[in-house]
Amino acid sequence: MRFSVLACLLLPVLLGVSAQEEPEWRREVLDPRYTVEWRSDFETKQLEFLIRAKTTGFVGFGLSVGGTMNGADIVIGGVHPDGTKYFSVSKTNQVALQPCSII
Repeated sequence: MRFSVLACLLLPVLLGVSAQEEPEWRREVLDPRYTVEWRSDFETKQLEFLIRAKTTGFVGFGLSVGGTMNGADIVIGGVHPDGTKYFSVSKTNQVALQPCSII
């Protein structure tokens, strides 16, 4: 299952290219079944993510400034038993997940 997510957040930890360079993909294998790839673009001020995961359920991915759930931007996607796909983008606050949009 592949999900590509555009985020308009620039996090210093993830940025590693100058404005003159073509953005290159960076890769982190978090688990043999879960790989994250990303690239940053200073001109458009966007991060692009590609998540590859082997799962029978859903895939979740989130970013936050402090590394905690509070204030995180989260995407969740998957495939229903009937084969239809779903994808949602949310932002957390101190209390609960706040839905932003469903694609």
